[in-house]
Amino acid sequence: MQRRRMAGVALGVGLLLGIGACSKNDETRTETSTGPAASGPAMWSNALGADGRQAGWFIGASKTGELVLAGTMEGSVKFGDAGALQAKTKSDIFVAWLGPDGKIKRARRFGDSGRHVPVGMAVDPQGGVVISGLTDGNIDFGGGPLADLGGGDAFVASLGPNGELRFALRAGDATMQNGGEVALAADGSVYWSGSFEGTIDIGGQTLTSAGNSDVFVARIEPTGKVSWAKSLGGTGTESDGSLVIDAKGQILVSGYYEGAPNLGAGALPDTGAADGEMLVALDSTGKVLWSKGAPNKTGFFGFGLHAGENGTFLVGTVAGSIDFLGKTLAAQGGSGEGLGVVQIDSTGKVLRSDVFPVERLGQVYATPLKGGGLVLGGHFQGTIDLGGQKLTSAGEEDLFVAWMNPQGRIERRERLGGKEHERLGDLTVTPDGHVVVTGMFEGTMNLGAGDLVSGKGPDAFVAFLR
Repeated sequence: MQRRRMAGVALGVGLLLGIGACSKNDETRTETSTGPAASGPAMWSNALGADGRQAGWFIGASKTGELVLAGTMEGSVKFGDAGALQAKTKSDIFVAWLGPDGKIKRARRFGDSGRHVPVGMAVDPQGGVVISGLTDGNIDFGGGPLADLGGGDAFVASLGPNGELRFALRAGDATMQNGGEVALAADGSVYWSGSFEGTIDIGGQTLTSAGNSDVFVARIEPTGKVSWAKSLGGTGTESDGSLVIDAKGQILVSGYYEGAPNLGAGALPDTGAADGEMLVALDSTGKVLWSKGAPNKTGFFGFGLHAGENGTFLVGTVAGSIDFLGKTLAAQGGSGEGLGVVQIDSTGKVLRSDVFPVERLGQVYATPLKGGGLVLGGHFQGTIDLGGQKLTSAGEEDLFVAWMNPQGRIERRERLGGKEHERLGDLTVTPDGHVVVTGMFEGTMNLGAGDLVSGKGPDAFVAFLR
């Protein structure tokens, strides 16, 4: 489920990296494959490996087509021409800048003690990057260590195109805080979401949770000054899931909730003994414009938000059957799972909804296309039916990528992977329309540009598709 991306983050690396190691070799290396298509659609693919566990978590593109890759690393990893970086913890964060040809130009590593996991990333037109996540220990983004405040803390950091620090904030107390997703406004301001327990100070703005945990949303100026911060929650447990700026300039925040909290626009539908999915719209000053809730009494739809030209897409896992914003979403087949795609307008009204049958679905990601289409991606096991054509995994988890047109029809679908584990971390679309994917893999994987072979532990990969 998309909303659970941060649940494994609660102590970090197990969510994306929690699979067994396979022993191939222990050397530090960067593998690059650019050969002719052999068993997949990639024009080039890179593996980043060492004697520990590595994973690609996020990928984005600047307006010039330069790629920004963020992930987690352990041990010593060679980042192409940028040289090798040595991790100081079991889960350091790395950020690497790649050219459209896949060559790594620059790379930075962050982490001093404990563990650190990225949970959100946004790339600006010039190749600068904002990263958010969870840190349990000390971390220095270039302006001095951000000291551990206890429990797990939320962080957000802004870096320039060359990796130079613009600003970095840490927020937390003795309880658990999670930094969630980030979105960049046209003026360079950063909108930041997350969840917190107890009391949290976000750049001088103090928030106290009303219940077990609340969602926070903050607006940060390009200088790092926090313009405002607010909490969303009631007496139960609320947690963030996703954040985007839609085509109308609204800040949309998703997550889950308990009970019937009033988030500023009236009480949400009561979940009773269950929980529910929430969707909240705010303006640029933090005022709540509207809110929607869907109790998970007979199923759930755990989704991420993706802002498109003609509406916002909600993409994720459907389990069972749920009445979601006036539409029934029901998983089909014996597995009880499905890939849900819902498109809404700026008022939260559902424009279109689809559920694609799948035997076993992992994390799901998407990115809108120019003209109103959408690219879907994720990892799965067994079969997935995408618009009447099935893909079947070759071994354990495999990757899928599918291209949906503005009318909701799947026009192309691809299965990617080998005979062991592959998991997608993220995907993006370059200015010239190519899809780039990242994640982690075990064993040997050929995405169409030659074999990639993992090291002792799972390795990160990035691939540029035709």
